[in-house]
Amino acid sequence: MSEFAAANTASMILFVGNPTNVVICEGFGIENAAYTAWTFFPFAACSVTCLVALYAQFRITGKLAPQLPDTMKFRAREAINDLPGAIVGTFLLGGARIIENNISFVNVDVWEITLPFAATKFIFDITWDLYRVKTIGIVKLRERMKVSLPENNQEDAEPHPASSEKSLTKAENAQVSTGSSQSTKVDHSDTRSIKDFAPSAPSPQSTGTHVAIDELIPKPMIEKQWWEEIPRLPAIVEFSKDHLPTIYNAFPRLPFALVPFAFSQFILIEALSGQGWINIFARWLVIATNKEMYPMVCIMGVMGVILCNISGTNIGATILLTQIVRATDLPPDSRRAAGIALAVASNIGAVSFVFSASLAGLLWKGIIDDQKPGNKITQRAFAKWNMIPLVVMMGVGLAVVTLEMRIKYR
Repeated sequence: MSEFAAANTASMILFVGNPTNVVICEGFGIENAAYTAWTFFPFAACSVTCLVALYAQFRITGKLAPQLPDTMKFRAREAINDLPGAIVGTFLLGGARIIENNISFVNVDVWEITLPFAATKFIFDITWDLYRVKTIGIVKLRERMKVSLPENNQEDAEPHPASSEKSLTKAENAQVSTGSSQSTKVDHSDTRSIKDFAPSAPSPQSTGTHVAIDELIPKPMIEKQWWEEIPRLPAIVEFSKDHLPTIYNAFPRLPFALVPFAFSQFILIEALSGQGWINIFARWLVIATNKEMYPMVCIMGVMGVILCNISGTNIGATILLTQIVRATDLPPDSRRAAGIALAVASNIGAVSFVFSASLAGLLWKGIIDDQKPGNKITQRAFAKWNMIPLVVMMGVGLAVVTLEMRIKYR
């Protein structure tokens, strides 16, 4: 819960931290550097108060979450099975982030910055995988794609039964099972797919109270992909398994669902605009705030958090409220107050009562559900544990925004 709250709160400070931030910067005409300057203090205040609220909720009151199993201690580098690829990927990602945050003075869209870096990484992955296949062979490449166990626990770890079975080729399995003494030719010519080399780990009994490492780290080998069912693709899929393992494993993890998801949100808002509802909502906003700066902070902040829960996600809520403000003839101070208040609300609104309040919530729930059954979090528990941090962050964050507006415009 702390990780979820921290990730969504921290996404407030950079305009690329959340898709809603990009919508706000473009919709309200806020430059990227100016956006960070405006949201830095609300971010700091929300982070500190969220920490206090979480501590009070889970510690002082004694209402702790169910005890999770102990985990093994290991160095993060030991989980990396492709160090050169990790270094190149980190360098490209860092470079993209640095440039994204310093293009306020250039009229360039974000995708025009990220696309070259993504294309470079894509080409590198293909080239690097093919090079490794050519130099070390497919069998050794499969072995390298295994996740290593920590050195300080390897001597205590007993080999998993499944790992010894998977280490045999089909010909070797046939020979062992029949017990035949006939000389059998063992085929090492890559008849197995990458998934046969999923990382194995010691059994729970061999590590005492520790859980196996493959329960801590997502398996780098995917068992089945949706495109494998498409006709005429098996040959391409089999080639990718053996020759392009990085692409094969990364491709299904790309957020394809985000494209139709975000696209549908824009369509729905445009439909409301076409039917005249945006203008109606804009008049209501004028009546409620009288175009004053302080009421605008309160209305946009509170409504932003509420709409994150009932209008699909924070993306839909941000698009809707941005369109409403754009349809209203507001003075510069009230318009800027509305934009910054919405930025705070759309990010902390993800720490909300329903998983669908943000795309991050849906992804986070998926990660939790993929773990052991005892780690699953119900909708009721999610809402209960987020209630106090959300209310506290909303009050403190909007108070800081109000103070900023008072200093700047009064």
